[in-house]
Amino acid sequence: CVKISAMNIERPKKGYYDSHNRFNPSAAESQARYSFAAERIAASITDGYNLVGDLSCGIGESTSFLEDSLTTKTNNSMMMVGVDIDRNSIIEAVKRGIRNHSYSQLDLGESGLRSKISRINNGRADFNGIASIETIEHIRPILAVDVLLSNLHDLLIAKNGTLVISSPNRRFFANDRYHPYTIFHAQEFNVDEFSEILD
Repeated sequence: CVKISAMNIERPKKGYYDSHNRFNPSAAESQARYSFAAERIAASITDGYNLVGDLSCGIGESTSFLEDSLTTKTNNSMMMVGVDIDRNSIIEAVKRGIRNHSYSQLDLGESGLRSKISRINNGRADFNGIASIETIEHIRPILAVDVLLSNLHDLLIAKNGTLVISSPNRRFFANDRYHPYTIFHAQEFNVDEFSEILD
């Protein structure tokens, strides 16, 4: 059973200005998304051992932010697993050397993700919660989106796990699903299209 709820996260009023004095809200937007994820995942955190994934973790800053938010909300400790396709990002995340964090370079759109994570995580691959923030629009080929969603479902603890997945709403950026506004995206979704692929 999958519960789908769409939520618009308003662009924050605060952000920062780049070297050309242009407003860049991305850091504040990212924190808003991960705060939203932490609120939802907190309900799946127990008093025992907890495993939480940040899938598309970049250099691990989002993983740390997610852990801090969850620890504040639940007063429980957890093991954080960060996964990203970019090797250099994972190298930077590992260099940060944060206790209770493990990082791996993996392709979320390849089959068998559960067994790969289990091998690198001492046999554990049952996640209490997973945040996959701004990931799905990058998956290539487009048909691999189904593999990604299957992988994420397989990683969750049955019935009790929480997956928070987000994607930019193309209504604000692009006119066509398969012609995104940035070359880094394979496709972009409006709310109805996103709900349809998650259903």
